Amino acid sequence: MTVLVMRVRHLVIQQAWLVSVLAALSLVAAAAWLALRSEGGAVPLLFMGILLEALPFLLLGVIVSSLVEVFISPDGLRRLLPTKPWAAILTASSLGIIFPFCECGIIPVVRRLVRKGMPLYAGMAFLLAAPIVNPIVIASTATAFRGHEEMVLGRLIGAMLVAWLTALVFLFWRGDGIRGEEDSGSHGAGTSCCGHSQGRLDHHAHLRSGVYGHGRFGWLAKWRQAADHAVDEFFDLGPYFLTGALIAAVMQGMLQPDWLTEVARDSGQSTLIMMLLAYGLSVCSNADAFLASAMAPGFSGGSVLAFMILGPMLDMKNTWVLFRTFRPAVVCFLLGWLPLLVFLFAWVVNGRIMAM
Repeated sequence: MTVLVMRVRHLVIQQAWLVSVLAALSLVAAAAWLALRSEGGAVPLLFMGILLEALPFLLLGVIVSSLVEVFISPDGLRRLLPTKPWAAILTASSLGIIFPFCECGIIPVVRRLVRKGMPLYAGMAFLLAAPIVNPIVIASTATAFRGHEEMVLGRLIGAMLVAWLTALVFLFWRGDGIRGEEDSGSHGAGTSCCGHSQGRLDHHAHLRSGVYGHGRFGWLAKWRQAADHAVDEFFDLGPYFLTGALIAAVMQGMLQPDWLTEVARDSGQSTLIMMLLAYGLSVCSNADAFLASAMAPGFSGGSVLAFMILGPMLDMKNTWVLFRTFRPAVVCFLLGWLPLLVFLFAWVVNGRIMAM
């Protein structure tokens, strides 16, 4: 509780913009509630339903990823990989099952792993697959799509295929692809994709390396750091999640069914729309399945899968961090390659659905 109060005080004093965004979103939600109450209140009810369903998974994901961030050593992760490239790719893409990072905190982890000797192709497999192939995301997807287990399976298969194909391309990439310290500006006030300061990330690194772990209160300091990181990440993700939930509720409650039906007929158009939403909404992978399920009635199955696969791999909030972490050629390749693969996967899925 003390940590929570301190972090809220820090946000109010030093991150007034975030408080302003949350206040604005609250006003928008309240306005929608009052304006649409006379029409049955569909949007407010849908908005509250999405929040109540998704928040527990978002909170659980934040807590688990913070514990992994503080207590798991990058050296330990790197030693788990086999030496053969194909085996390393398969193992790296499956590490999310054991170490459930979300996309908000995995980029700094991959950077440290590659700097410590992990091959770039294995790092890419871990970067792309881990935010989707982890127990929390699997559970949230299964909860959001009750009775439609094929959506859970389709999301896992699509994520693994995209991660494997991307890693295979990076088998032939020259260099480690990581920007140098002088290029990334890590000596300045850098940030992670969730807005954590570089100083805070360095503090996490010190904890993992054991600087605070040898004293009498070493473990207490680590638990305090994990709690601090979890609270920060939860508040950093809040505006993105609330915005996504509100847009999903408006789309389901206010858009004309005829328009949605027309869009759904064109699988390519519906897939592109959902991919753009995935990129722009930047919702955490622990909760994005609930937004996808709210929009699912108006879109094809392949386009919904495209939303749930592309979003955790590439979105607006992590693109900037990718540019600060990897060399521009790597990021530009990902910006073109990942949407293409996801679109092709969705196109195949939609084709199979239409053929059935």
